Amino acid sequence: MVWTDTSYPGTGLIDTAPGVLCCLLLSPRIVGATLALALWYPHYVRTFGDGETRCRNCAYVLRGIREPRCPECGERI
Repeated sequence: MVWTDTSYPGTGLIDTAPGVLCCLLLSPRIVGATLALALWYPHYVRTFGDGETRCRNCAYVLRGIREPRCPECGERI
C-alpha cells in the first residue's frame, strides 16, 4: 500500500501553507523591513515624488537652469 499526503490529514501543502505564511509574515526581519519602509516612504514622496527633475548629488530642483551644471553643488548634468 502506498501512503500519500491525503492519508494523513494536516500534512499536505494546503494544510501547512497558512502556518508557513504566518511565520513568514511575523518574521522579525520582514516586520522590521516593513516598518522601515512605512516610515521612509512618506518622506520619499514629499522629497522626490513631486515629478521635478532633480540633481543626483544634492536633490536640488533643476527647473529653469541655463547651464548643464547644478547651481547648488556644481554637479555636471
